[in-house]
Amino acid sequence: SKIQSLENVNLWLSKISDDGLKHLRTLPQLTSLNLDNTAITDDGVETIAQMKQLTWLHLGKTKITAACVPTLKSMTNLTFLDITNTALSPTTSQEIADALEPGGCHVKR
Repeated sequence: SKIQSLENVNLWLSKISDDGLKHLRTLPQLTSLNLDNTAITDDGVETIAQMKQLTWLHLGKTKITAACVPTLKSMTNLTFLDITNTALSPTTSQEIADALEPGGCHVKR
């Protein structure tokens, strides 16, 4: 089906839940995911990390915390990550950037 070829999904300001993200795992071509200003939490990040083809991820204004840092740091396939306006401290955000930026990821913090 055509939905299988989706490359970009913009869920900005939507009511997407952590559980709802599981449905996106079935999109093999998905490379860009905008979750800006949603209720996504650390649990959702665990689901997102399973989408190895993702290269662009916007998590600004989400409910993520420092608990998801190891998962975010493991997402070395990313070329862009936005973690602005979250509960992540400047030190924690820098830790993520230090892990991902050497691999070519721009971390907006």
